[in-house]
Amino acid sequence: MRAVVLDWGDTVVRVFPECRGPMTEWPVVETIAGIEEALSRLAVRWTLGLVSNAGESDSRQVRRALARVGLEDSFDLILTAKDVGVSKSDPRFYQRLLAILGRTPGEVVVVGDDYQADVRVPTGLGMRAVWFNPGGKAASWTRLPRGRGCPDAGPGGHDHHARGRT
Repeated sequence: MRAVVLDWGDTVVRVFPECRGPMTEWPVVETIAGIEEALSRLAVRWTLGLVSNAGESDSRQVRRALARVGLEDSFDLILTAKDVGVSKSDPRFYQRLLAILGRTPGEVVVVGDDYQADVRVPTGLGMRAVWFNPGGKAASWTRLPRGRGCPDAGPGGHDHHARGRT
């Protein structure tokens, strides 16, 4: 393993569903309990990345929101759906991430709270994944059509970050 890539919303920072627009403009930005210590421990050994289904924020805006909680220098790479043009539910998002990192799938682990976008899609590409699930959510075990990658969560899907939140 050479890189650890964490999901942004509800893995590194708390998502407030009632807030709209880029997180950098929200009245409050709040980290997930224990994330600062986890990042400092991980950074000693691995390259750290941050990924997001942020439809309204690019990586610069995410870094500005991170600055509000003192984490702006914690990540070597930040990549959002707005930067890539597809959501994390699309394998092309993670293929772009691998290209930017210059890593093979076996060298990267993804950590996130969205089972479909943070676990199924990256593992389908050969990456490792850790499902951050402190609330005990049920996994989506949808059977995929033969020969296809993971489907886009789209409307009514499980990818709550793809609805424009950062």
